[in-house]
Amino acid sequence: VKYNQARREKLEYLVCLVPRRTIICERVLEEEGVYSDVTLADYHLGLIAVEDDVLSMELPDALRQSTLGNDASSLVDTARSLLRLEQLVGRIPEIKAKG
Repeated sequence: VKYNQARREKLEYLVCLVPRRTIICERVLEEEGVYSDVTLADYHLGLIAVEDDVLSMELPDALRQSTLGNDASSLVDTARSLLRLEQLVGRIPEIKAKG
């Protein structure tokens, strides 16, 4: 962004944050002086089909974040993904988790 600004090139920037924007990301963009020059978008990746009957969120640090870090954001992402899946396929009578 700064490089193109120095060259007086007028470009539009879209920054997609997965699964959502965080205060830390916004703060870094502010510190770099480009926050007002970019458009931020949340991209909720959700569930990824690993096998025909296996879906994954690919959140390797979810357990550590929720137990040791008192950060429930991965649980919110999981609940959001399950609700979206139920909107698509109907009520899920039994949900099993591993990991």
